[in-house]
Amino acid sequence: MMLRERERSGRMYYVVRYNAAILWISYQLRMVLSLTLIRISMKVIFSPDSRLLAFHSSDRTVRLWDTATRTLYQPLEGHFDQVRSVIFSPDSRLLASRSSDHTVRLWDTATGTLQHTLEGHSDQVRSVTFSPDSQLLASSHSSDRTVWLWNTATGVL
Repeated sequence: MMLRERERSGRMYYVVRYNAAILWISYQLRMVLSLTLIRISMKVIFSPDSRLLAFHSSDRTVRLWDTATRTLYQPLEGHFDQVRSVIFSPDSRLLASRSSDHTVRLWDTATGTLQHTLEGHSDQVRSVTFSPDSQLLASSHSSDRTVWLWNTATGVL
């Protein structure tokens, strides 16, 4: 087993085992949740407010887990190829997922609904990041050496 990340207060951690099980443990070292994924999870991250855990795997979906209610949301579906990474906005209201399908998708973390599909890159998006105020999202890929800035409210460049 391998400890991968802890939320900001240090009360919760997640552990990834080689067989793709994700385990949550609290500061008391008691298991809170155990999930076995269809595919090995690529990345698991806490939201900045520590309320949500996001993870994705090679099955083209993203999953959210509410740490307070211990509720696993329905899969966030829409990508046509493997999801490569996910990132929360600084205000924890949005989740961006980037995929091998050349898109970035913005999800509302309160409802799990797709807000915008950001399209136009000619190759796989390599990097995404939010502005500190969560109003902009920057996306880039290495083949054209450009950075695109998207308005997160409208999904427009």
